[in-house]
Amino acid sequence: MSKILVAGACGYIGSALMRNLCDAGHEVMAIDNRFDSHVLTPLCHYPSFRYGQVDCRNLLALRNAVADYEFIYWLVGMTGNP
Repeated sequence: MSKILVAGACGYIGSALMRNLCDAGHEVMAIDNRFDSHVLTPLCHYPSFRYGQVDCRNLLALRNAVADYEFIYWLVGMTGNP
C-alpha cells in the first residue's frame, strides 16, 4: 500500500483516479482549492481516503501537504478556459 497524493482531485480525471487508487488499497490524500461534494462524497466511505482544501499556488501550504507522500499525481490546471 502506497501513500499517494492527488493534486487537482476534484476534476474529472482526479475523481476517477482516486476511486481506482482507493479500490486498490492505497492511502489517498486529495487536495484541491475547492470542495466538490458530488465528486468527493462517494469516496468518503473509504477509510484510506482523506481530503485537504489546499490552494497549490500557496507554496507553504503545498509543501506541508505533500511532505509525507510517496507519489504525487499533479492534475492541477485550468480546464474549460478558452
